[in-house]
Amino acid sequence: MVQRLLVLFFLSGVLFFSGCSLLPEPVYAEPAYYDLCSLDEKIPVQAGVGLRSFSDKTGNGTRMVSRSDDKVRVFFDEFNRFSSAPAQLVKRRLAASFEPVKNKEEDNVTVSGDLLRFEILPGENKVRMVIDYQLHCGKKSRQVRYDLEEKMTTSGPAAAAAGFEKCIIRSGRQLAGEIAVLIKESVRVKK
Repeated sequence: MVQRLLVLFFLSGVLFFSGCSLLPEPVYAEPAYYDLCSLDEKIPVQAGVGLRSFSDKTGNGTRMVSRSDDKVRVFFDEFNRFSSAPAQLVKRRLAASFEPVKNKEEDNVTVSGDLLRFEILPGENKVRMVIDYQLHCGKKSRQVRYDLEEKMTTSGPAAAAAGFEKCIIRSGRQLAGEIAVLIKESVRVKK
């Protein structure tokens, strides 16, 4: 009986230690990083625009996030990431896009933002961005929220990055209209 237990113990030890050598060696997958500066589109604005703080309330960090079809579960992609936090990508992309048409000292507008959602909707083949902008010009201020979706041309992280960039450009165009309205309101207050 003792001899059988020793043989069984020895065989299970051999199986245990040889099991690790039978498994394939793990393959290292390097993360891919995506930036949002492929479009060379300029957005004319009626003032000098100072971009202030943009906060990221998504909780994603630099990871790409997908939302399930049931809209409840989210999936973090550890292998496809943004080059920096999404809120900073939005700020940098807007800074590269805004082109002041006229720049009077009294027409300067400051813009800050809170990024609320920046996610891929794979079931619908879309990306979604929800952002709150706060605009200030003199004593006037305004807050706007944009909930934008953009269809992806194909699937995958590169198509998602291109879709996010289109969302940012669309929000920038709409923001330029809000800036023009805010300047008119600010001029009325001064008179």
